[in-house]
Amino acid sequence: MTEKELIEREELLEDILDALEDGDYEESEDLADEAIDAFPDEAFGYYYVGESMFLQGDVEDAIEYYQQAIEKAADNPDYKARLALMHAKLNEEEQAKQIYKSILDIHGDHVDSLVAMGVYASNENALEEALSYLDRALEVAPDYDVAYRIRAIVHTSLGNYSDALEDVEKALESNADDGELWLRKINLHSVSGNVGETEQAYKDWISQDVSDTDRHKKQAEFYAEQGNYKEAEAAYTQAIEREVYGEFAALNAILGRAWACLHQGNTAGAIEGFSRVIELDSKLVDSYIGIAEARVKDGSIDAAITYLDLGLDIVLDNKWMLYNKKGVIHAQEENWEAAGAAFQGLLDMDDEEANAEGHFSMGKLYQAKGDLEAAFRSWRKASDIFHLEAEECIEKYCTPFLSVELKEKEQELLGEMEGAFKTNKQSTILKPVFNKFWKVDVKTTSSKNPMFAKMPAKMEKQIMGLLENICLGLDYKGVLVLNPGQDSVRMLYKIKQEDKKTVVIDGIPLNGSIEREFKIETVGKHLTLRGFGDEGADIDLYMESVDKGSLPKNAQGELKKLADQGDLELMSDEFKALL
Repeated sequence: MTEKELIEREELLEDILDALEDGDYEESEDLADEAIDAFPDEAFGYYYVGESMFLQGDVEDAIEYYQQAIEKAADNPDYKARLALMHAKLNEEEQAKQIYKSILDIHGDHVDSLVAMGVYASNENALEEALSYLDRALEVAPDYDVAYRIRAIVHTSLGNYSDALEDVEKALESNADDGELWLRKINLHSVSGNVGETEQAYKDWISQDVSDTDRHKKQAEFYAEQGNYKEAEAAYTQAIEREVYGEFAALNAILGRAWACLHQGNTAGAIEGFSRVIELDSKLVDSYIGIAEARVKDGSIDAAITYLDLGLDIVLDNKWMLYNKKGVIHAQEENWEAAGAAFQGLLDMDDEEANAEGHFSMGKLYQAKGDLEAAFRSWRKASDIFHLEAEECIEKYCTPFLSVELKEKEQELLGEMEGAFKTNKQSTILKPVFNKFWKVDVKTTSSKNPMFAKMPAKMEKQIMGLLENICLGLDYKGVLVLNPGQDSVRMLYKIKQEDKKTVVIDGIPLNGSIEREFKIETVGKHLTLRGFGDEGADIDLYMESVDKGSLPKNAQGELKKLADQGDLELMSDEFKALL
């Protein structure tokens, strides 16, 4: 290359870099195209066309130019790393990883590739592997703040909070006003249980820009979480006073300060704050809840209910909270009828979460009145809609009613079964197997399920040992006993459908309410059972009939124990005789 060409090349490169720095990506793309025309055998023109396209959001076309740059300069790890990044942007993670690995095979100290592999390892929960990559990256580039950020996250996941704090501090050295890093530092102090250091970190962060309302608000939220409502009130006041966009922008801070006042017993300050929130935005449910609580503390029950009714007329979201609060207030006053009417409002809503809360609150109401049976019924309905606390209340207060509920379910199912068995003529498939035990034929089962061939030998051995103890018993009254040699699964079952060789039965465990589906078929001398395993990992069990003497001892003992306890009272006498 002549001296003139070298000068032209350097000038073009400088112009491209200036355009990129100025954010003029179309200009940088045009200049890079000129570079390709002038120096078609050089890689830099292709690379910077790719870079310009990437920065304009055209990732797929950028890939083509990065690839051409790599063809011209195959030993350039930065070009390859950029190509890997493009594949990552397209969610082609495996391709990206393979490129990064290929870079590290040749350039083991390539920082960006080390950091990228650290991120991938972290995402795959291979945390120690992630640390290894990031440690190597920081050995090569001790001031690389991005690597410190990522390593801090990995240390946090491992519970190494002091190490994570050190990494955050290193990252802050070059990003002193980075809000994300400051919040991470604050959180690390908090999870470490160091309240004083957390408080000081907030103060240090705020001191950098005392006019930032968001910092004061986050500090206030921290104090509120700690139960330090006096300091929370002061911090919320700072946020409100520094808000340059007016009270509407400070709405959440005004609401937070009102709650802080209420927690301190300052009901006048709380009512003033909640009232101001209602004036600014009348649709926020929290303000009505708060002002009602303040009125109750002042002894003004009627005023509290009036505000809740006002909210019910105006609020659109989370209206169920107003019904619930209204019911709770009435219940505290032992105004049972009004409380029940309020909770009924939740049950009338077309919303499962509200319905679950309504049943739960009804249960609390019945409990307060001393009617535990009615409380149990309501809590069971709440639990069926996945209310987390309802089951705890049942276990704590209503254990005696569980056996009653079980008997009711048994009778209900037996009533359904009678018709089902008559319709199916007691099932042409099941009839021959009633009052027998069926044990898994392990050899046939393993040969018929291809999944066993793919398992490690140790795991296969464990599963085979489990299968040896699995037995199946069916009773004509609708009792199924599965796996009595381990944790028995006893359930009532009913025939769902059948054809010439297959019957599908639905079973409900006697200690639960979740229905499971089983499919039984006759295959030669075997009875096959599907539905034993988890969804997506089911095993076809091939059962063979066995007499009592062939049952595993633990299976015999388990069944005998259950029969002696009367737990299998629905079993026929013929079936019990086998024990």
